[in-house]
Amino acid sequence: MRILRPWYLVLALGLSPLLPSTAASAELTIGVEPRYPAQQVREEFKPFVDYLSRTTGHKITLVAVPSYHAFWRDLRANRDLDIVIEDAHFAAYRISRSYYVPIVKASNPTSFTLVASDLLEDPTLKTLVGKRVVTMPSPSLGYASLIEMYPNLIAQPEVESLATSWRDGIEIVSGGDAEATILPTQLAQQYPNFIPVGTSRDFPGTAVLVKPTLDPKIVFQLTTALLKAGQEQSLIDFHTGMFIDSWMPAKAADYKGQDLILKPFFGYR
Repeated sequence: MRILRPWYLVLALGLSPLLPSTAASAELTIGVEPRYPAQQVREEFKPFVDYLSRTTGHKITLVAVPSYHAFWRDLRANRDLDIVIEDAHFAAYRISRSYYVPIVKASNPTSFTLVASDLLEDPTLKTLVGKRVVTMPSPSLGYASLIEMYPNLIAQPEVESLATSWRDGIEIVSGGDAEATILPTQLAQQYPNFIPVGTSRDFPGTAVLVKPTLDPKIVFQLTTALLKAGQEQSLIDFHTGMFIDSWMPAKAADYKGQDLILKPFFGYR
């Protein structure tokens, strides 16, 4: 049986010259997860947005929201965004409810590791029950992964959503205001003085999605630019901060069922 790729991926991979590579200049919006406070999001994502604008010829405006609560609210309300960058659980929800199309994903999977202060003696998932564990707010994938590690509602840590970035968790634990924190695994590996307690399952890499009505020529341009972004020197710091090695083609099937981790959270439907 012949497997057909979406046409825009065929073009982006250089397998077919079916369409021209130019489209009239457009004004586009790009939404991102609030992995930092809104102003820092604008600063961290500026090189990435500038790169996409420069290589596609379109004016791309970043939409930064103040919190994960606002991001989740907008996602459920299907806020009109042309492009979105988000983790697997949000991507799956957006694909199945709003029919957004994933065009690329991070080549490396995403996982989270629960790490404890080295002041604790032999910490385990069980001994952290009732202890203070700091995380990014609900329903970030780190928060959802932490809850998945503790399915028993009466035997969980004291979860504190105090972090405004993943590195905040390190500082809060180092300051003695929590006993443990959950971090992207690649970040956790940078702190050998913290004790790994448990690691989540692997999730598909961070996705870039486009709304289903976006001009196919623009989709082609974005896909082409993104597949080359890993070679762009100006984006090295951005990709390092996002824990992304490079980008690769994505399809909806990659994210099927990943939204189920959101079921415990208010508003899931």
